[in-house]
Amino acid sequence: MNILIVEDNDIQLQSLYKILSEKYTEDSFTYMLADNYDEAIRIINTNNIDIFILDIALSDNPNGGIDIARFIRFKKNMPYTPIIFITSIATQITTALNELHCCSYIYKPYKPDDVYSAFNFCIHKDIEKSSYITLQDINSISLKINFSDIYFIEADSHILIFYTKSGRFLIRNKSMDSVEQNLPDEFVRCHRKYIVCVAYVTNYDKTNRMITISTVINNKPQNFHIGIGKKYKDEFEERY
Repeated sequence: MNILIVEDNDIQLQSLYKILSEKYTEDSFTYMLADNYDEAIRIINTNNIDIFILDIALSDNPNGGIDIARFIRFKKNMPYTPIIFITSIATQITTALNELHCCSYIYKPYKPDDVYSAFNFCIHKDIEKSSYITLQDINSISLKINFSDIYFIEADSHILIFYTKSGRFLIRNKSMDSVEQNLPDEFVRCHRKYIVCVAYVTNYDKTNRMITISTVINNKPQNFHIGIGKKYKDEFEERY
């Protein structure tokens, strides 16, 4: 299991490494250390990381840990990878929990038991519980839809249509905004009527602002062409 620790204070960086490696030995864990944003991004881009431990405030960026976490969540293969934040500022935890879905956090100053508790929780956390959304269809039947099965979501009047590998599901009593807030970062709003999973976008025609999503619904291949709203163009291109 690969662990990345990002902490700009070298004494605290080595202390964290020592605390963890003494209990979670290098027989089973590989530790990678970074003391700045650029080095952290380099490691993320060249390694498969299983758990991140990020100091929120870095000397080269007061919100460096938050920016690293956003980078992580934008990567298609890391929507649920556990992140542990380290901070001395309680208000920063709101962003960590609500926007970036951190697994746990550690307040400074901390003791070894605080580190063990957060780390152990992330190791044993059932990630599968965060991999689906629970909704009610138009017949009031409760549905559990895996995020990985969703191609895109369409708003049609007061109904949301989820296009998934298992078929189309019609959902009522939900707005696009409320659903969007509960989706992982591989989903992006591209139009007031559409939210798409960028992993399934197979073509983007920038000239005509049109994307193609290739699907296999109920074992039947089908391509959908969806326009990009002017309001959403920049965000889509940043995330695509």
